[in-house]
Amino acid sequence: MSSSLLSGCSGAGDAGVGQQLAGDAPDVFLQACRQCHRPPSPKVHSRYEWPPVIERMQMHMMQQGRRPMTANDRQSILDYLVSHAGR
Repeated sequence: MSSSLLSGCSGAGDAGVGQQLAGDAPDVFLQACRQCHRPPSPKVHSRYEWPPVIERMQMHMMQQGRRPMTANDRQSILDYLVSHAGR
């Protein structure tokens, strides 16, 4: 994932720390990503590339004072991305 995806971070979408996002997996994915950047297509990475991308995004969110994903959110997002991954 390019660093350009992180360049547009703003305060929009901030929610309380530890609060689980609402909705099904695609909605949770969109809510989490939109805190900092335009959500990428699940097809931009393979099923093997998504897990470290999600962990890196979690670190970026915490470093920038954004609401980190809960464990349930991360798993829901990862399951969604892996099932729709490219390659």
